[in-house]
Amino acid sequence: MCGVLRRKLEESPKSEERNPKRSKKVEPMKTASRADKQQALVKTLKRVRQCLTDGCSNHLCGRDFCRTSKNFKYANVKDLDAKQISTLALKLATLQLKNPLLCEDPPFFLVNWDNEKTSLLPAEHELEELKLLYLDVGQGLDSNFLLKDQDVSEEHPSIDFNALASLHSRSDEIPEVRTAFMEVFDSSVKKLAQGDTISDIMRLRRVLIFCEHPLLFSEDLEYFENMSTLLQAFTNMNDDMKKVLVRWLCTYPAEKLQTVVMQLQQFLTITFFQTHEEELEMEDPDIEQIEEFCPTLIHNVIGAVVFLDAIYKANLSYHGAENGFWEERRPPVELVEFYNTAINDTFNMKYIVADLKEWQGDKPSLYQYHWIYDAGTKSKALEIFARSAMRRQLFQSFFVMDSPYFVVKVRRNNIIEDTLQVLQQHDAQSFWKPMKVKFIGEQGIDEGGVKKEFFQILVRELFDEKYGMFTYNKETDIFWFNSQTFEDAQEFELIGMILGLAIYNNIILDIRFPNLIFKKLLSKSLTFEDFRDFDPALAKGFEQLLSFEGDVENTFCRSFTHTYNFFGEQKVVELKEGGEKIPVTAENRKEYVELYVNYYMNESIKTQYKTLHDGFHVVAGSRVREIFRWDELQLLICGSDKVDFEALQSSARYMDGFDKDSPTIKFFWEIVHNLDVDNKRKLLSFCTGSDRIPIRGLKDLVLTISKNGDDEKHLPTSHTCYNHLLLPEYKNKDVMQQRLTTAIQNAEGFGLR
Repeated sequence: MCGVLRRKLEESPKSEERNPKRSKKVEPMKTASRADKQQALVKTLKRVRQCLTDGCSNHLCGRDFCRTSKNFKYANVKDLDAKQISTLALKLATLQLKNPLLCEDPPFFLVNWDNEKTSLLPAEHELEELKLLYLDVGQGLDSNFLLKDQDVSEEHPSIDFNALASLHSRSDEIPEVRTAFMEVFDSSVKKLAQGDTISDIMRLRRVLIFCEHPLLFSEDLEYFENMSTLLQAFTNMNDDMKKVLVRWLCTYPAEKLQTVVMQLQQFLTITFFQTHEEELEMEDPDIEQIEEFCPTLIHNVIGAVVFLDAIYKANLSYHGAENGFWEERRPPVELVEFYNTAINDTFNMKYIVADLKEWQGDKPSLYQYHWIYDAGTKSKALEIFARSAMRRQLFQSFFVMDSPYFVVKVRRNNIIEDTLQVLQQHDAQSFWKPMKVKFIGEQGIDEGGVKKEFFQILVRELFDEKYGMFTYNKETDIFWFNSQTFEDAQEFELIGMILGLAIYNNIILDIRFPNLIFKKLLSKSLTFEDFRDFDPALAKGFEQLLSFEGDVENTFCRSFTHTYNFFGEQKVVELKEGGEKIPVTAENRKEYVELYVNYYMNESIKTQYKTLHDGFHVVAGSRVREIFRWDELQLLICGSDKVDFEALQSSARYMDGFDKDSPTIKFFWEIVHNLDVDNKRKLLSFCTGSDRIPIRGLKDLVLTISKNGDDEKHLPTSHTCYNHLLLPEYKNKDVMQQRLTTAIQNAEGFGLR
């Protein structure tokens, strides 16, 4: 009775109301009919019989009843008649009805590769297994070339590079092995690169193992196409796999990272020249042709660039996020190795404009991966951004009745005060207008040369020790902040703004700051090595203190203080609270050195440096922080220190009757090559308005030399705005040397002193 009632309740519509959360009626499970079972058995029987007699097309098949599989157990099937084969197939098919085993499903046949099999190559059996390792998308690699005691995880790829190198070396030595590799690489590489998005770590591991084969990095075009295809895989990864890739690369041995960077740079260079030759037939293509070339180039190299980007990130974080104070941990690959010489040597303004156009259109570009640009190319990109900003400001000025230029009028003998007053009268937007300088009482019109001279004189005045803002260390030839200066903080802000204005106006300055200032400008952490570079004598003293094995406290008699002379009076600063009463001992001497160095490099100059820092970034903007490293920023501001007049001669041009073989020109170069460095810089200043050297050296400074009559009594003159030297046709070398020396020793402003 209860059972009947229960069934009626379950069949009643009200039963659904008892469970309001049920979204739909649960259908009872259907029972397969006898006909369905027979149809499934026939289908499985045909498949199994086909596998027994002919096999499948999957060489990684793990089925023991499939003739293709290396696990095949029924080799005697060839001795059976058709009826016996059908009987065997029926038996195997019946076992599979509940759980069909398909040839395309795992578990696959596993090749267990080891060094013994490598040594047996090119034996036929090993060659076949070698192909199975890399076949399809290389699933055979998943269980091979693993490190002992290291599982594959999101933190580590567990790749035995030594075992791989041993195997790959055989392809260099044995043609049959090379052929075996190439037979499977073509199809496997394409499937890896062009298949579904790489979203699992085992597939990523296969890509990295494929990248290890030296044939793929060969200059032989037969193999080069496979490398190009494989590298596309790095553009076919989801964001999680890109992060995993960076973490994996951090586990690579340093020499392995260096090798991969070298190989990828080789690929970039070859591809760049190939694409350049195919797309640009003219020696000096116009901007329209270059704009068509750049997207094609990016498409051809984007895989390599994305892989290099992952290596670059791994390289920076290889030793952790920050350097320790006592040890500056250098990345395994020098950052300059990420520059591509072919691209940087070719990319003039037109190429960079075309590349930036792609970047501004949210399309892949080289600027997006700006580590590939060297400091010279980055400075050109920055100049393009600056010119664009100047054009915008120039355009807006016409609508607000404002001056289209940032005009600086100063007196030569009062240049600091006048410049400070001009800067205080303008906002940051004005600094982005084209800059014009006028020396009051002089006739020069600024076409670039006056501006260069203005910066040169201003910096010289600001860093003059008589002004009291900086102290000079003769041993290291650097200036440092005078922590006891009476000058207002505005003067330090002026220096920061001048640094920014110089960058914005493509002017190189004679700034002799220690390296650590450029690190501080980009908010990089400082180390003891930075202090050693800044003050080697004091650093050596600290090292003696740290290595002393005797009684530190009574030998050195120091406390946690810093003492300095303030106009004849000894001032004491505690390095920590109560520091005057804390003696330096063997136990705390390391802490003492850290606090002392921090006070010297940071705390003692906090006010002066902060105003300089703020002034710099007000003018320079965020772009400088985004694309320049500290050493590149130093080059951008200070230029190169290589006074190479051979390079200057190689890039010189001649006009108005002179050529490189003219006797006067030969005299000129013989004379200037024998000048000392100081006079060479004076000659540069005479010809260009500045003694500073471009980022890439004097090969980037094109000096034009023109004939200016034949009166040997006349001195040489110049148009500094155009780097143009006007040279009379001297016929006597001694006369030329006398006239040239007189000119360069006495020239400042417009006219001789």
